[in-house]
Amino acid sequence: MKRIFAASLIATLLLSLCGCSLFGKTETEQAPEPEETQIVNPMEECTSLEELNERTGAKFYRPADANEAEEQYFLIGGETADYRFTAGGTAYVWRFAKQTEMDISGVYTEGGTAFAEHLEETALTFAEGDVLAARWCTNEGQYTLCVQGEGDGEVFRALAEEFSLVTQAE
Repeated sequence: MKRIFAASLIATLLLSLCGCSLFGKTETEQAPEPEETQIVNPMEECTSLEELNERTGAKFYRPADANEAEEQYFLIGGETADYRFTAGGTAYVWRFAKQTEMDISGVYTEGGTAFAEHLEETALTFAEGDVLAARWCTNEGQYTLCVQGEGDGEVFRALAEEFSLVTQAE
């Protein structure tokens, strides 16, 4: 009787072990691993200033004293052109978008974005306060120019005025 009981116990144990292996995974392997969620980067890098202009309709051009080796060209969200360059030791971000309903400068202040209250204006407008940022509109859309970090206010204003005139010329 003891032998029959022991044999049936071993048979039951073996069947239960075989049942687990029939599914090919143990309990620890069956638990799904959590997937990493990554936010899609909306910035697509372009290879040249010409490509960025062609894809967006922007009228960017390289300033005379810009360091071409340090330039970067991005298409943000498939709609906003972003040209980054250094001129005279100052880093700039020049942007263009065909829409004019929202501020594309990327400059944030205590009250929101730098130009949130000036979106109806189409003429060259400078942000108030310590921020070096400018915005203007053309028949094609809006442009913004901003300084990353410190910069000379007079040099910035002159560059923004030049860019504004050139981009508004037909």
